[in-house]
Amino acid sequence: MKTDMKGELKCHIMAVLISFMALFCLAAINGYEHFSAAGGGDKNGSTWDNAYPQDSLRKFLQNTVVAGDVIFLKGDIDYTADSIIDCTARDGSAVSPIAIIGVKAATTHEGADIVFADWARDTADMPHLNIGLYYTYLGDYYQVRNLNMRSAGENVLRNSTEGIIENCKIQQTGDAGAYNAVILASGGLLLNCDITSPNRYGVYISSQSRVMYNYIHDCTNATYGIGMREIGTGIILFNKIKNCTIGINLNGQNQTTINGNTIFKCGTGIVSTGTEHGTVIINNLLDSCRTYGVNWNTQTDHNFYTHNHGDDTRCTDMWNNVDVSTLFKDNSVTTGDPLFTDTVDGFQLGAESPAFNTGQGVR
Repeated sequence: MKTDMKGELKCHIMAVLISFMALFCLAAINGYEHFSAAGGGDKNGSTWDNAYPQDSLRKFLQNTVVAGDVIFLKGDIDYTADSIIDCTARDGSAVSPIAIIGVKAATTHEGADIVFADWARDTADMPHLNIGLYYTYLGDYYQVRNLNMRSAGENVLRNSTEGIIENCKIQQTGDAGAYNAVILASGGLLLNCDITSPNRYGVYISSQSRVMYNYIHDCTNATYGIGMREIGTGIILFNKIKNCTIGINLNGQNQTTINGNTIFKCGTGIVSTGTEHGTVIINNLLDSCRTYGVNWNTQTDHNFYTHNHGDDTRCTDMWNNVDVSTLFKDNSVTTGDPLFTDTVDGFQLGAESPAFNTGQGVR
């Protein structure tokens, strides 16, 4: 029976997005809280006129927030934390997650009247959270959207069970130690974020996490500069990974799906460090990898690679320690220049790109 892999993939993505939207739209709301740069210390957060001041955000998250709260942060916020933000003692729930949402500075709608058009979707509109030398630990079932966060501490943002991080810009600037931009815990969803960590990992992926449509870049430390490192099975779809020492490190984890990603100007695109099996590497574009496109540690059965774009001309060595002659019958690697039209970011493909014209191309 012929299988329509593209159709199945589209159905899978739609199912993920529908379930994600349903989780927020059907959530049981406890209450709405408002924070702004102009907020006052004697306010109750119920409206913008009564908004909490930005400097009370850490204490509110650690001491007051409860399941079902929706917290709106105005785009005029430029908040610097004075210590660790640790919300692990205050969880949301599957039916009542805790939502933290950045909205535009000009927003006048309040509470339940705030609509998607009010959200700070563009980086210039997002509230700024400077975590300083500290880090942010979230509890279970948190949804974080439209924030511009940076930290030189251990982790900019670490979520717990079933968290969602969407449309955020996250910068890890620390220069030593186990510093990471994002740690994505069990069942987490990382969606449409811009992430960089020049001295450590961009994303640390735990069990059953989904990483989709993100731009992960400039993780350049010679030893730890990894765009994504797994510590549990993940689904990695349609991300752009640029200028990292390693694009994706499977780290011995099995049954990972890597589909439709663009990996550009990394030392090695995808690295196996153990005896991974059940891995699917399909429909990815690997270009200008300085060492290997895909570097497999120990060849095992039940891994599948097909319809990827890249060759030994585009990468120094496209396949290392992968037995392309016997492990699979149809790798369908396309060759030639992918014809990027944006040489700065290197991710826009021209209409004549062989990555499209094969009929099995990426994106």
